[in-house]
Amino acid sequence: MRAGHFVQQSTGYVAFDPSPLPPDPPVRLEGELLFVAMYVRQEAVLSSQIEGTQASLTDVLQFEAGEREDSKLRDIQ
Repeated sequence: MRAGHFVQQSTGYVAFDPSPLPPDPPVRLEGELLFVAMYVRQEAVLSSQIEGTQASLTDVLQFEAGEREDSKLRDIQ
């Protein structure tokens, strides 16, 4: 397995032993990455919750995907 392998422990448990970094072959990052956008949205949700809104990150993402229209609409916006 590229990420690592499982090792049976003497106590009966199985542990995951990760492969050393950097991975071989190297990870190829292609296309658009959305990590920063997700952190910006999460920060906006947390900041808004301080002000008393009830929307979660899941609510916001569902709204942006066009899958949510309900009573939390004002909080989401």
